[in-house]
Amino acid sequence: MCDDNDKTERIIYYTDSACDELRGHVKSLDNMEERQQFVNDADMWIGECADSTTPVMNYTLLRIAANDNEVALREPDIGPAFDGTPTPINIIAANIYELLNEALYEELESIKNELEECADHLMEDHIKCEKSGDYCPVEDYGYE
Repeated sequence: MCDDNDKTERIIYYTDSACDELRGHVKSLDNMEERQQFVNDADMWIGECADSTTPVMNYTLLRIAANDNEVALREPDIGPAFDGTPTPINIIAANIYELLNEALYEELESIKNELEECADHLMEDHIKCEKSGDYCPVEDYGYE
């Protein structure tokens, strides 16, 4: 068993990290239009994020599987990772990748909903600035 303080041996550490990276990327975009465009076409980014977040060290993969049995016990839809041979390590890595993908798509849906709510609010109380493309409060333009 691992020490409860070692979060890197739990799948939740990786899903939280990937979701934080997704939110950070969306927030880094310059304006609402870019954010909405990204969330509507984020498939490639999500795949790359899940791939780069999936651990590759055997020790780490085995510790995660020991602490989160779902990672070790389910059959991955994409097949085994790395070279494709059905070894425990390859199956665990593929399952982690799939769980990361699932978490990222769930987070993406939350972000889409938040952006829609924000856009609805902006349309009521804001006007699109022609120069920046951002939405500015109506009162900044002298409207009430």
